Amino acid sequence: MSNLHDLLVEHATFPSPQPNEGLSAGTTDISQLEVPLLEREWKANHAVRDNTLVQKLCNTLENILGDTLLAADAENQLLSRFSPRIQFGALGREESDWRANPSECHSRVLLTKGVLQALGDCLWVYGRYDLVVKTEQVADRGSSRVDYVLEVDGEDGGLLDAKSPSVMNNVGGLLPQNGIELMWAPGQTLAPKMLSQAALYLGLRRMEWLFITCHNYWIVCRLVRDDQHPFLAYSPMISIDGSSVPFRALLGAILSVVRKVPVEPTEFNPNMELDTIVEERDEGPLPGDGIDDGSASSGKEIVNDPPKTHNRHRTGQRKAEFGLMITASSQNSPESSQVWIHLHPFSNNMLALPQCAKNGKRRLWLTRFVGSGSTGNVWQCRFDGSVDFFIVKIVEVLRRADANKRQRLHDEFNIYLTLEKGYQSRQLHDRIAPRCYGAFEGDRVAVLILDLCDGVLNEWGELSDPERSQVYKLVRDLHRIGITHEDLEPRNIARAHEGGFYLIDFSESRRHTCKGSKMCSELQTFRNCLWKRQPLRDVHLG
Repeated sequence: MSNLHDLLVEHATFPSPQPNEGLSAGTTDISQLEVPLLEREWKANHAVRDNTLVQKLCNTLENILGDTLLAADAENQLLSRFSPRIQFGALGREESDWRANPSECHSRVLLTKGVLQALGDCLWVYGRYDLVVKTEQVADRGSSRVDYVLEVDGEDGGLLDAKSPSVMNNVGGLLPQNGIELMWAPGQTLAPKMLSQAALYLGLRRMEWLFITCHNYWIVCRLVRDDQHPFLAYSPMISIDGSSVPFRALLGAILSVVRKVPVEPTEFNPNMELDTIVEERDEGPLPGDGIDDGSASSGKEIVNDPPKTHNRHRTGQRKAEFGLMITASSQNSPESSQVWIHLHPFSNNMLALPQCAKNGKRRLWLTRFVGSGSTGNVWQCRFDGSVDFFIVKIVEVLRRADANKRQRLHDEFNIYLTLEKGYQSRQLHDRIAPRCYGAFEGDRVAVLILDLCDGVLNEWGELSDPERSQVYKLVRDLHRIGITHEDLEPRNIARAHEGGFYLIDFSESRRHTCKGSKMCSELQTFRNCLWKRQPLRDVHLG
């Protein structure tokens, strides 16, 4: 029988093919709508380098495993999970997954087929712990997605964020030698942005451990909760090439949470010497700076507009420039900690805000995260001093690929403008969508404000025959004014407050010349779907 810890020290290694891709430093930016959601004791103010953090985890693992012995079959099972045997199939042929250069795609294959499967086996062999790996998970109170959430017996154990090899190659030499003050602002350079993002992921989920990796290279992050001075500890970058240290650190972190074994702390003093980051503004997806972070340390103009008392000169200038302010901060939070995003109307925005937003009360509080879609995230919201709730659809441009989402929101707003013209011209007699109160945009953010509905359908079977006719008429009326929906699923049919139904989410819609119900493929397919309950998802709507 073998000692489990000794076996891991000697054999817990994985293939490490070298990447062959251009250097690019792209990574997701910080969501300014999520920063206010961090509770005080979970919002790190600093990131501090701990050169011994990985060794502390390895020591913790050794203490937990102790003299745990392995039966021969368990030993053989674990050995099959490690390099070099993991690269070969049952017949001794090398798997193609291990020969490819680890681009971001192949890095994830290496992680899931290698590290994460081995992690699950080790947890099971040691304590019959069941590992579940969840991908692209959204935080309960936010909208950001982390690549992997590692759950053990139904409880959160840790996070893993996958980066491309080029990003990890770039960030390795940029990690601050001592530490930095976290600015919580968009447009930072790579290392501060990555550390802020790690602190955000952990803080929103109230978790301790996050591993940033491209498979070949690893950085360990630890969020230390503290009522006065919460902070993020981070390790130097380590390599998996020929080393069992990254895997043992990961297993040590997970077992420390599962077994509630404390890891040796990182030393931190708020007065310690930190590094100064010379910020050459990162090549963000859009220019501009329309965000108040509530902190004088940001080095940018700070504008705190209290709900009742305003400095006329400063706020008057802001109101001329911005048409709306939004925040995810709690209305009970101190004014100094609130993070407001300033927005101005779309150039073609001719729609009026609701009555409750007039008289200068153009501050919008995000009260509840509703869900996310292909274009953006949906929040319930209300205006200053109002008890009425609305819906706001928000697109945050956190990476270059998101610029297309902003354009789609512009296109969706144009659909609402077309609908409004149809109502005013009496071409449409009944509303077929929630009322839209305008669209606004600012630095990296665009929003669409709509009436709140009473939920959406889960399946077509919820509808009675008369209700099916109502919903079909909505789509037919949409076609009558020259628009095809292109995403007619139950989730895009909402119940109206006053009764009846609305079509929602026009992010896939386009102009359309309808040939009539007998010739139009969308009307034909939708009619069949409603009355025969056939799925739409595999049908092309022309």
